[in-house]
Amino acid sequence: MAVVPKKMLTLAILETLREQTDAQHRMRQADIAAWLEKDYGLKVTRKSISVNLSELAAAGYPLEYKDGWYYEHEFSEAELNLLTDSLMYNPSIPYAQSRDMAAKVRVLGGKWYKPALGQSLNRPANPQFMYSLDVLHEAIAAHRRVVFQYGDYAVDKRLHPRLDESGEPKTYEVNPYRIVISNGRHYLIGNVHRYDNAAHFRVDRIMNVEQTRQPAKEPDEVRGLEDGLSVSEYMTGHAHMFSGSVIRAKVRIKKTIINETLDWFGMDVEFAHETEDTVEATVRSDENSLYYWLKMYDEFAERV
Repeated sequence: MAVVPKKMLTLAILETLREQTDAQHRMRQADIAAWLEKDYGLKVTRKSISVNLSELAAAGYPLEYKDGWYYEHEFSEAELNLLTDSLMYNPSIPYAQSRDMAAKVRVLGGKWYKPALGQSLNRPANPQFMYSLDVLHEAIAAHRRVVFQYGDYAVDKRLHPRLDESGEPKTYEVNPYRIVISNGRHYLIGNVHRYDNAAHFRVDRIMNVEQTRQPAKEPDEVRGLEDGLSVSEYMTGHAHMFSGSVIRAKVRIKKTIINETLDWFGMDVEFAHETEDTVEATVRSDENSLYYWLKMYDEFAERV
C-alpha cells in the first residue's frame, strides 16, 4: 500500500464528501475508502480516514455524521434555486455569461443538486455589463471618479453612445456612490461631476467605463444627498428610476392597492383621512415616477 501524504489525503476526503454527499446521500468510511481509490488512486486504511474526518470536523469544516458522513452544504437547495434563477432571468446579463455563472453556483450544491435550468431572455444585453459592474464597484470602494459613455438602443437593436454637440461620443465624468437594483435592473447612483445634483444610470447601458485617479466628490456636497446617502430613500423617491427632484405628494387611493402603494413608495408612506373604501397617502417621489404610477393605477388612485 502506497504511503499517502497526510495533506493530500485530508483534502481528498474533504473534496469527496463535498462533491458526493449531502444530508440525503451519506458515506460510511468503507464507501469513502472505495471512492478515494477509484477517484484518486489512493489506498488508505479506515483508521486513516477516521483520524482525518475527526481533524476536519474539529477544524470547523461542515461535516456531519448520521448513519454515515456527509457535507453540510453552505447553501440550501432553496437558496441555490434563488441564486440560479436570479442569474438566468437577469435581463442585464448576456445569456452565455448568466449560464456560465449559474453553472458555478450549481457546483456549490454538490453532485445531487440538479436545478431546472432557466431559459434565455430575449432582451438587449450589453456584453460590457459585467466589466462595467466590476469597474464601478472598484471605483466606489476606492472613492474615485469614473468616466464612461452612455448608450441608447436604435432600430438596429444595437447600443449606440449618446453624442455631444460636435457629434462625437459624449463622455460622462461621474462620482459613483452606490449600485442598486430596481425593477430587475442595475443602476449606478452618483453625480455628474460638473453638476450639483444626484443622478442615476442604468449599468447595462454604460459603455467603455474607466476609473480615474481623481477623488470622488463627497455625497453631502450633492443636492439631494446632503443628509447622507440613503439608498432606501433615494429608490423610494424614484420608484421608476426617473430623474428629477423628490417631492412630497398626497394621493387618495382605494384601500385595495395599499400593498402596491407600499411596494413602490416604501414603508415611509403616511396614511390619513381613512374612509370605508379609501385612504389618503402621502408619498415621496419625483414627478415623473408619480405620474407613471398614477397612470398605472388610474382607476384606484388620484392626486389630491
